[in-house]
Amino acid sequence: MASSYDVLPQDGEATGFQGAISNHQQQSDEPEAQKTSGVWRIHWRSPTSMIGLFIGATGAAVAHHLYYDSIDGSEVAIVQEEWTLEAVRNSQEWKLRFGAGLAFLAKAMFAASAIVAYEQRAWLTARNKAVTVAGLDAMFSAAQSPLSFFSVDFLRKAKAGAIMALLVWCIPLAAVITPGTLVVVPTTLSTSKSYPVPVVNFSQVQPLYDYDSSVVGYDGQSTSNGITPYLSRIVSSTATSSQILPMNIGLANSTYNLTFHGPSFRCREPSSIIAEAINMTLNATGYISGPMAWLAFAPPTPILSRVADSKKRPLRGEWKTFLAFVFSCITQPAMTFENLPKFDQLPLCEGIVGSHNDSTYRVPLQNVSSVIAGEYNHGRLWVSAQNIMYDCVLTDIKYSTRFFYSTSEQAQRIDSEYSFKWTEEDVYDSYFYLADALATLLGGAVRILGKGIMAYKTRVADTAIFGALNTEPTNNTSSSLLARNKTVGELIEELSRNITLSVFSLDQMLMYNDTMVRISSDVNVYSYNRRVLIITYAVVFLGTLIALLIGGAAYFKNGVSHQLSFSAFMSTTRNYRLDELTAGSSMGAMPLRDSIKSTKLRFGFLRNADEEADREEAMRRVGFGLSDQIVPLQKGVPYY
Repeated sequence: MASSYDVLPQDGEATGFQGAISNHQQQSDEPEAQKTSGVWRIHWRSPTSMIGLFIGATGAAVAHHLYYDSIDGSEVAIVQEEWTLEAVRNSQEWKLRFGAGLAFLAKAMFAASAIVAYEQRAWLTARNKAVTVAGLDAMFSAAQSPLSFFSVDFLRKAKAGAIMALLVWCIPLAAVITPGTLVVVPTTLSTSKSYPVPVVNFSQVQPLYDYDSSVVGYDGQSTSNGITPYLSRIVSSTATSSQILPMNIGLANSTYNLTFHGPSFRCREPSSIIAEAINMTLNATGYISGPMAWLAFAPPTPILSRVADSKKRPLRGEWKTFLAFVFSCITQPAMTFENLPKFDQLPLCEGIVGSHNDSTYRVPLQNVSSVIAGEYNHGRLWVSAQNIMYDCVLTDIKYSTRFFYSTSEQAQRIDSEYSFKWTEEDVYDSYFYLADALATLLGGAVRILGKGIMAYKTRVADTAIFGALNTEPTNNTSSSLLARNKTVGELIEELSRNITLSVFSLDQMLMYNDTMVRISSDVNVYSYNRRVLIITYAVVFLGTLIALLIGGAAYFKNGVSHQLSFSAFMSTTRNYRLDELTAGSSMGAMPLRDSIKSTKLRFGFLRNADEEADREEAMRRVGFGLSDQIVPLQKGVPYY
C-alpha cells in the first residue's frame, strides 16, 4: 500500500518540502556575485533610526522645557469640566498630562536610540570574544531583562555593552524626575490699574482750625488758638506712638505710590540774634535752682518785633518783654511775685498763626523764614535742648511715599521708609495749623529736680524727642532707644513729617485722585524648577550621545548593521554544529541544559574540518559556532 508521501504532485506543481527544496536549488544556481552582493554594507535604515530617534528625543526634551517655561508663574485655572476644549487648554490636569507625555516621549526615544547602538555593540562583542551561551543570552536580552546583569560572563566579556544596557534601564528615570519639576504653589499675584485713591487737600482748613474758637488777640493764657480736637488727637497719637497713623479706609491688598507736597519743620542752628533771644527767654525761667533741660516756644509778636528791631534797640534792654512772655505763656518768671515789675500789657500766647478766615491764605516762604516786625508768627519754633539751640522754620517738602494695605488693621498704611526733599516753594493754608498743633504739644519747659523732672505746659516727655535729652538719673534705656541716636532737631523734623503723613487718617481732609494701583491677590501658580529638568535631560543626553558614539564605532568595525531579531538569529545559527549541540532542545524551552549554557560560542566564519563539507567551505558560511571552529571575519571579504 502506497504511503501518503508517495503521492506525487501533478505536472508543473511543486508543493511542501519539495517546493522549498526546488526554490533553494534555484537560488543556489544564482551567480555567486548576486548571492554575496550587498553583504558588506551598512544599511541606511539602522543608523538613520538611531540618529533620528536621538534627535527626536532631544526635540521632545527641549519642547518639555519650553512648555513648562511658558506656563511658569501663570495662575492655575479651575475648570469644572475635564473633557472640554477649555479644560484641555487651561486646566491643571491637562497641563500636567502634557508635561508627562513629553517626558515619556523623550525617554522612550532616548532609550530606543541607545538600544539600536547597543545592538551594534553586542554583535561586535560576539565577533571579537568567545562568550558562553548563557552569556550570549544575557547580552542579547540585557536591554529587556534586568536579570541579565547577574551573568558574570556577560559582565566580564561585554563591559561597554553592560554599561550601555544599564543606561537603557536608567533613561526612564527621566520620565519620573522631569514631570515633578512643575508644581503648584501658593503665591501673590499683582495687577496694576488706574484707581481713585485718597490724597490730602491741604487747602482745606475747616477740619483743622475753627476761627470762632480762636482766642488769638483776646486771651493771653490760651494755647489752643482754634486748633480743633480733631487735629489735636491726631498730633497727640502720632507723637506718643512714634508712628504714622493708618488711614481709616483701605483698598484691600493694594500698593501704590504718591508724590505730593506738605509741611515740615526744618531745624537749623539759629542766627546770633535769635540765639540771644532764646537765651534771654531761658534766663527768664531760672527762678528755681536746677538746669532747664528743655525749652520750646513759638515766639509771639512782641519778641519778633524786638528781634527785628535789635539793631536799633539791643535785646538785653528788653528783658521785661521776655519776662512777661515767660510769665504769661511758659512758667513762673525768674523772680518772686513781689519783685515782679508791673507789666503794662502781657503778651498773648499766639502760637503759630495762619489765616483768620475761611479763604485761602498764602504766606511766601521768604516771609516765614525771616523775622517780620509787627506781624504774627507764621511758622517758627525756637528750641533749647540742654543749651543746644534750634531755629525750626515751617517749610514745604515734596514727599514720595508708598501706601500698602495692612491686613491686620484692614486699613492703608504709609511705608515708614518714605523719601522727601526740601523745596523752595511757599507754605500756605493748613500748613500753619499743623505746625501750631505741634508747637502747642512741644511748647513749654522741663526742669531737672533731683531725681525727677518738672514739666511746664509741655508734653515733650511723651515723645521720642525726650529720649535724646540727657536727663539722668531719670533717663532710661527704653526712652534712649526711641531717639535712635538722632539729634533733637532731627527728631522734631521727623515728628513734624509724621504728623503731616498722619493727616491721611483725617477723612475730612481727603480728596480723590486717580493713580496707578497694584492690586495683589493670593492665588495658586505654576512653579517650574528648570534647573532640575535641564540637568536631568543633560545627563540623559550626554549618556545617550556616548552610547551613540560607541554604536557608531561598532557600525564601522562590523561593516554591516545588525539588529536583535528572529531573522538575524535564523541567519546566523543555521549550521549542523549547533544542531548537534542543541539536540533534544529544539523546542527552545526553559530551562536550558547546563552543558549548553557553558558552551562558548563566537560569531564569525565557520571553519569546516570535515572533508564532506568541502562544498560548504567553498560557500564561506558565517554564523555562530564553537569558539575553536570560528575564523575571525575579514571586512570586505565576500561570505555566503
